[in-house]
Amino acid sequence: MKRIYLYVCAMICTLGMMTSCGELDANDIAGTYTGELEIAEGASFTKDVTIKALTDNQAEISLAGIDLGVLGRIDIKATCTVVSIEGAADLAGTTTINFGGFSYNAIPVTGEVEGNTLELSIQIPNYEIEFEGVRKN
Repeated sequence: MKRIYLYVCAMICTLGMMTSCGELDANDIAGTYTGELEIAEGASFTKDVTIKALTDNQAEISLAGIDLGVLGRIDIKATCTVVSIEGAADLAGTTTINFGGFSYNAIPVTGEVEGNTLELSIQIPNYEIEFEGVRKN
């Protein structure tokens, strides 16, 4: 009887390790998100942000045509690490941006995807860009 009990316990433990815990990876959050983009200067636009899975834990975030007034328009493309935390996916990475005659390196790009909602923050010197949107595909 002890032997059967031991086998049953081992089988339950093995099955418990093999089941999914609701963890998200880059493939789960890939898609296009439409929402409101706000720039610290007070401007607000409706924009699309695209997340493309590169690997299970790496994603590329793309945001095109951000208007910074006299400094011109910029496009942002950043490679971010994807970490699953309690049913959500945290994003963290950096990018390089050229505008206004200057090149800015190691610009932090951070965000979170929870359900179908993406929140994204990009910290350019003198400009804080915030995005919140929902997945459209």
